Amino acid sequence: MQIVEANDDRVRVVELLLQRPDSPLRFVLYPMPHIGSPQFYREVTRRLAKADVIVTEGVGPSRAGAALTMSYRAMAEDQQLRLMVQHLDYDALTAQVICPDSSGEQFQARWQTIPRWQRVATLGMIGSVTAAQRLFGSRWLLTILQDSSLDDLPTNEEVLQPVLPPDVERVVLDERDERLLRTLYDLHDRRAAEPITVAVVYGAQHMRAVTTGLSTPHGYKVRAGDWLTVMVFD
Repeated sequence: MQIVEANDDRVRVVELLLQRPDSPLRFVLYPMPHIGSPQFYREVTRRLAKADVIVTEGVGPSRAGAALTMSYRAMAEDQQLRLMVQHLDYDALTAQVICPDSSGEQFQARWQTIPRWQRVATLGMIGSVTAAQRLFGSRWLLTILQDSSLDDLPTNEEVLQPVLPPDVERVVLDERDERLLRTLYDLHDRRAAEPITVAVVYGAQHMRAVTTGLSTPHGYKVRAGDWLTVMVFD
């Protein structure tokens, strides 16, 4: 099952509805890119107006977080791309908003436990991408975005050649997945008998853990999907 589709024309993500036969509780997943068109974020906000509970990511401010996301900010600064860093106006919605992510201090402390060579390698890679984008502009960057498809299961290439060093992936992805799943399991345990919609608004990479985690122990299955266009390449 494809979560992100990228080709020569556009990048899309799929909104997924997960439900099980004996429960009225619905989980709706929104795999979020960290950068996209303003129209995309407006459409997601419009759809979130139907949710009763929103579970969203949001690590608090930290030096490590700022360094890890600098490439997104550089992309948003390129006027030719007409893109923006992820922004959703939760204040305009009536749903309960839950953020299971760590605080900035917690994330910074965990980052410092990663071996130095892995931290240097990761930040060096991000710095190189940012520098290249600023040097060569949006046309070079689009070649990267056009190869950003993502399925619900890792490909052989991802297994053999992971993008992030192992300890970085554990802190940035795996530990945050665990926090997210604990929150979703708690919602299931307490509110499975209620006809509510729980929107899960997290980075696309986290959706692999969500689809697997809700399916295996609790029996939630994908019942429907709807593609949303993140950006279009002119």
